[in-house]
Amino acid sequence: MGRFGTDDLPGLLEAQEAPCVSIYLPTDRTGAQSQRDQIKLKNLIKDAEERMASGGVRSPDARAMLQPAQDFLRDGSLWRTLEDGLALFISPRQFKHFTFPDAAPEIVVVADRFHLKPLLAVLGGDTRFYLLSASQNSVKLYEATRNSVDEVQLKDMPKSLEEALKYDDPEQQVRFRTTGRAGSGQRVSVGYGSGVTADEHKSNLLRFFHLLDDSLKPFLAGKNEPLVFASVDYLFPIFKQANTYPNLLPDNVAGNPESLGVSEIHKQAWSLIQIRHAKAREQAAGRYRQLAGTGRTLDGVADVVRAAAVGRIDTLFVPRGVQVWGAYDKTSGLVELHDEPAPRDQDVLDLAAVQTLANGGTVFAVEEQEVPGRNTVAAVLRY
Repeated sequence: MGRFGTDDLPGLLEAQEAPCVSIYLPTDRTGAQSQRDQIKLKNLIKDAEERMASGGVRSPDARAMLQPAQDFLRDGSLWRTLEDGLALFISPRQFKHFTFPDAAPEIVVVADRFHLKPLLAVLGGDTRFYLLSASQNSVKLYEATRNSVDEVQLKDMPKSLEEALKYDDPEQQVRFRTTGRAGSGQRVSVGYGSGVTADEHKSNLLRFFHLLDDSLKPFLAGKNEPLVFASVDYLFPIFKQANTYPNLLPDNVAGNPESLGVSEIHKQAWSLIQIRHAKAREQAAGRYRQLAGTGRTLDGVADVVRAAAVGRIDTLFVPRGVQVWGAYDKTSGLVELHDEPAPRDQDVLDLAAVQTLANGGTVFAVEEQEVPGRNTVAAVLRY
């Protein structure tokens, strides 16, 4: 079962033959509750069939279209690679399923396109990040979320500073060691070995980090998730000189990874990720407040939907877990809003978010009370 990533978005945004069924389910990543999760999914598939029937799809056609989801449900091997959320996308010509590292709402949507708002955190890089730790005896890369950290094995990645920085002459080996934790008030000592100057040591470290960066490039190509570096403070500025990945965080987890341990590194890295997202979100909210009343902001649902459809939105705030049901006519620009979902209705907040992303805008999925102005939705316009 594949993890959802930004590369999967274009295929879901493409025009689909209706009806399009989107099913989301929170899952237990340990697999201990897989039977419970399978029962829930079975009920959601049944719900989708009933919604298709109420929208005018013949029952045999609905069952035939949902058959791949039924086959998926019965494939026990697929339930051993779960995360916190599961998403299924089904149309007459397509069936895709993804795991993702965020607690999903339990929801079924049948519309003319796929429902993608529960994936916004992943698309915005708010959930998954990478963690690179470097110490004398170990260099490791992890893929992490708020709740998990998993090591990534890269075949060509250097395994340790000690291994990579050896001289041909055994008497001239670089010796690198740490005492205590950098950044915690304890002393960090660095030894260079006989005949090795501080400048030569730094040059060798820079050479090593260039090799490390080269090994990371194929894996990180096309990704937009943040990268957090964990090491003694002495190494971080040298790594930044060699790094070419644009999403490296400006602050590192300070300390010897061998002393801190993976759990503590992960905890501190997630704190840095939260700070990063909070700053970006607050800056965007401040810009909204600054531009309010100038004609460069919108807070009406229908106005936001129309602006998103033509690519006018630069930044959009949408509330997590809130749906506004309705219909949008691309030809006339008419937006209809309904208190309850009618057959073939869609969540128009989801439509606005997806169109904003498709047109290169930024979307913040926030708690309802965090939408600027306490509005249902808020947008900053490009023009």
